[in-house]
Amino acid sequence: QLGRVGEVNESQDKVITQSLEPVQSLNRRIENDNERLAILFRLAGELNGRTGLDDLLDLVGEATFDAFPNANFFAITLVSEPGEVAEADPFYTHIRSNFPGDSDEPIISTSILEHVVERQESVLFLKDGTEAEVSESILQAEITSCLCAPLVGQESLLGVMEVDTRGEGGGGVFSRRDLDLFSVLASNVAFAIERANLSSNIVEMFESFVAASVNAIEARDPSTAGHSERVTEY
Repeated sequence: QLGRVGEVNESQDKVITQSLEPVQSLNRRIENDNERLAILFRLAGELNGRTGLDDLLDLVGEATFDAFPNANFFAITLVSEPGEVAEADPFYTHIRSNFPGDSDEPIISTSILEHVVERQESVLFLKDGTEAEVSESILQAEITSCLCAPLVGQESLLGVMEVDTRGEGGGGVFSRRDLDLFSVLASNVAFAIERANLSSNIVEMFESFVAASVNAIEARDPSTAGHSERVTEY
């Protein structure tokens, strides 16, 4: 159970939360983490040249595993309406190649997701191994440590990004420094997703415009019906 924000109790699982901070502030706090920052900078450069959402998310998943070697599961879940998780299943998942888990039916902790969506703040979850009560999804996925951050766009919350250690393949736990780094990564990913969606919308608008133009041309001159449509396909 998540409990109060910032509550840490040795007899219970630990949850560390972090309200949204300016990216510049977070960068200063992790500026000594040079190797992992280099991974983020390389990712940012690669994302600038990508407009396909699937390709973009694959890059993010691989870079996340490079930056967080303890992790073996990565997921992005979208929101349908403000403050609501779109669906129980994540929009995108990425599993480390040597992870023995079942990739067909990934288990996501809805309690952590709902907390992040409701408060729009990053969360670090640590399971301490005691008999303290936790959600069923955390137990089923055997999650020992989880980083979860909101994907905040320019105008709204797009979704939630998470990475965790789970099952027998999970090694080690995350730290507060990891939470800072993951929050910066989520900020960059949100911007890239918005840009990819915008690019897709532009293409769809252009194709709709061409289709409408063809219909208008053929309606005006039935004798050339079919010709303009074939040109459009080319």
